Amino acid sequence: PRGWLDRWASLTPCDLVLYNSTFTEVSGRWLFPTARRRVLLCPLDLDSGVSAPRASIRASLDTDAESVVILLASRMQPWKGHRLLIDALASLRENARWTCWIAGGPQRRNEESYHRELVAHADRLGLAGRIRFLGQRDDVAALMAAADVYCQPNVHPEPFGLAFVEALAAGLPVVTTKMGGAVEIVTPTCGRLTPAEPAALGAVIGEYVDDREKRRTAAKAGPIRARELCDVTVRTRELVSELASLAEGAPSAAERVPTNHSVIAA
Repeated sequence: PRGWLDRWASLTPCDLVLYNSTFTEVSGRWLFPTARRRVLLCPLDLDSGVSAPRASIRASLDTDAESVVILLASRMQPWKGHRLLIDALASLRENARWTCWIAGGPQRRNEESYHRELVAHADRLGLAGRIRFLGQRDDVAALMAAADVYCQPNVHPEPFGLAFVEALAAGLPVVTTKMGGAVEIVTPTCGRLTPAEPAALGAVIGEYVDDREKRRTAAKAGPIRARELCDVTVRTRELVSELASLAEGAPSAAERVPTNHSVIAA
């Protein structure tokens, strides 16, 4: 409520507010309190596929074919939980079966210092050879196809979390913290929600590292859950329907006068 952009937007009355999760709808009710509100999950192309073979991606990153790869792909910002993941993996230091890939590079000056701190922190914990910082990537779908578990343990709430849905569509169990939009995405069949603290997170990651059948079960459920949430045809039709409902009472072109009708996507 203190943000200048929100206050500025609130000066324009609107007919419909679209939210990308129940979390954002609940937390954003103070803005446009009298407008009609609707939660519409994001449409996502779930059939794009990945042509790069799993083995070649792993070989290019010097990762053994039998290693259980834990992937985090996000902006290089503290709230995405990089440090929490590193601390959780420190509790699994003696388990030789895992490797961690962290994809995403600094884009701002403060992110550069954050990235250096993460690398140094992993070094201090003796994880330099186990955690690979991959930098900025344009092949995250291929990384997901070559990984085994997706873990992005946010320390502040995610408004929705398309990366979680993309990981589910790729057949990866999703492990994240129990907050924000992730609560609406991850179910016990396709992943786990944990408290935002290293011991609990490490325990859950360890279960997936050690239990191949657990990973396989989640891998089967993930694509089904992703389509249930973000099927592009279903979600686009819902959007069209909502916008069409606004147009039903609109005047004809001859009658039209300037109005303040607007739609806000929160």
